[in-house]
Amino acid sequence: HQSDTFPSAHKNQFLYKCHDHINVALMARFPVILVLALWETIGRKN
Repeated sequence: HQSDTFPSAHKNQFLYKCHDHINVALMARFPVILVLALWETIGRKN
């Protein structure tokens, strides 16, 4: 049973690490993402 639970736990740890990296990247680029999102919505309205 231990061999069954290990991969899922390892995968969760990996996903948490990726999630942290994505959060940091989003925090760093949040103003740019916000501007791009606004640009997209304005572009679609016109």
